Amino acid sequence: MPLDGITCKLLADELNSDLQGTRIDKIFQPDKYTLFFHIRTSSGNKKLLISYDPTSQRIHFTDTNRENPMMPPSFCMLLRKYMQGAKISGITCPDYERIIEISFLTIDELHDTKSMRLIIELMGRYSNLILVNAQNRIIDSAIHVDFSISRVREVMPARTYEYPPSQDKFNIDKTLEILRDNKLPIMESELGRPINKALLNSIKGLSPLLVNQIIDASGLDDKVPAKNLSEEEIGSLINELTRFCSSVADKTSGLQFLRA
Repeated sequence: MPLDGITCKLLADELNSDLQGTRIDKIFQPDKYTLFFHIRTSSGNKKLLISYDPTSQRIHFTDTNRENPMMPPSFCMLLRKYMQGAKISGITCPDYERIIEISFLTIDELHDTKSMRLIIELMGRYSNLILVNAQNRIIDSAIHVDFSISRVREVMPARTYEYPPSQDKFNIDKTLEILRDNKLPIMESELGRPINKALLNSIKGLSPLLVNQIIDASGLDDKVPAKNLSEEEIGSLINELTRFCSSVADKTSGLQFLRA
């Protein structure tokens, strides 16, 4: 299953359902890219694996045990300082980006309750973990990104956290709105492209695998330009897109649709 924006949104919803209101008990980092969060829930302890490995980024529950280094890495120590014992207040995905945010409440040295977020960017070779405070200031990140690395966005301590540049595409809500008007959610600039490319470049959060799944279910040739589709083909694609997007908007069935 691809880790695209739609999958991240549905995964965040599922994790939030399982973990909202639970407490983080322990944090371990067995290697450079992997963290384990031991979480206390009303139904018992759970182990959450977070990997920001550029080749296999993921987040999921696991029963796996890994040997940990005698001296924890500095980022692991930082997370322990702020997150160990913290209460998870919510897990979200902003606007179908490949980002999952764990919001939590922690107690500082003055015994005041502070709200913070661990931002998990699952974006291939740009994947990262970023800890920010209530003022959206970066406390630290697993990987530092200064202007010598990226002129688009700095990820450094004390900087204001900014999301990666947004793509000019329709999100799922806007896509459903267009489909209800019996129109295809394809941007005008994409109409000359093959239908698979046109959908991929028009709808936010889709991956090539999901696009191909939708087109196959519609019975279409993915190489046909979007502007050359017949009325019957347009109707078939609208029906399949509506079914898919409705399942994504319905938090209880979205992941089941993707797993099918």
